This record gives sequence, structure tokens and C-alpha cells, in this order.
Amino acid sequence: MLKVITLIVGTASIANAANQGFGNKKQYYLDYPIQLDARVNIYHPLAPKVQGFADTFHAHYNSISGVPLAGLQFIEGLFDGLFNTDFSAIEQCQSGAADLFTQFDNAIHDFSSMSISGVTTGCKHLYDAIKQIPSEFSTCKAISGNLASVTAWIKKFANPAVMAAKISKNMIFHAIGVYKDAKSGISSWNSKDFKTSGQNFGHILQVLTN
Repeated sequence: MLKVITLIVGTASIANAANQGFGNKKQYYLDYPIQLDARVNIYHPLAPKVQGFADTFHAHYNSISGVPLAGLQFIEGLFDGLFNTDFSAIEQCQSGAADLFTQFDNAIHDFSSMSISGVTTGCKHLYDAIKQIPSEFSTCKAISGNLASVTAWIKKFANPAVMAAKISKNMIFHAIGVYKDAKSGISSWNSKDFKTSGQNFGHILQVLTN
């Protein structure tokens, strides 16, 4: 019964959104991240359908093939954007990416709200994933020389309040660019261009944490 009610509410909300000048229904839900209801959510490009419950959102990403390589490509792009460093050697590594992929997925979910709170939480999820990289890839000699800058950046934000304060301050001046990068990053993620997506989100971290 709840699912039937949820579907009706979601359908009515989409129709209402279309009537308010956002374009036709298909364009609206493909191009804009919005939240209609506590249970009915429309996220971002290529979302497979209106989600009945928020936690079903992740089914879209968990079904992506080649998760380890996708995760490695995202990390490569992330560090390119954050550190302006060539991290392409990470694709030679054989572990770590699958464990981190869910956290990247969580970050994409957060950023899709296009709000200050979503950006802050998304940055935290990215930080939590990055914090694991030195240990996850400790046996991968191909990137051993690149991990010093990663470790130094992690230590800067050992206190979560420090990162939150920097993000809040920098969002005042860079919100438009951050949202633009987030939208591009989400689009690239959904088209499986994980390196480019990582570059977008790495640039967000670079802008908001420096």
C-alpha cells in the first residue's frame, strides 16, 4: 500500500514540476537533481526511474560493470583535480578500488542535492575515502612515490571541524563554480567517464579546502 501511495505522490509531483515551467517531464528529471518527498526522490542524469526509497538509489551504481577499474580511474581523476598530479600509474594497482567505490557513490549521492549541506557531506565522504587510500594501496609500488602528498593533505583535516569551516567559508565565494563542477562530475559519472568525473570532484576539493 505504501509503495502505491509513494508512486502516486511521485507522479503527481513530477507533473506539478513540469507545469511550473521546468520543461517536459523527461527533461526535468534527467537534468535537475530534486527531492520531491522523503520517500520519492529524483536524482540526476540517467537515474533509471523514480526511486521509491532513497536507498534504492545505489542499485544504479552497484550494477556498473568493471567496478575496480572504474574506481581506479575515478581516483586518478580525483588526484589530478586535487593535487594537479599525474596519478595514471594507479591503473597498474590490483586492489583497493572496489572497497572505495561505495564511498564515491555516497559522495555523488550527496552532491546531487546541489545544496551547501550536500556539498559539505559529499566532501566528507570523499575525504573518508581518500583517508583509506595510503593503506589500501600500500603494496602498490607503482604509486608509492605519489602517496606523500595524499598523506599530507589527509593530516591537514584530521579534525573534521577544520574542513567544515573551510568549506563553509569558500562556498561563499565559489558556490557557482562548485555547483557547475558537481553537475559536470555527476554527468560524467553516469556516462561512465570516471576519470573526468574524478577531475571535477577533485577540483571541488581543491577549491574548497585551500
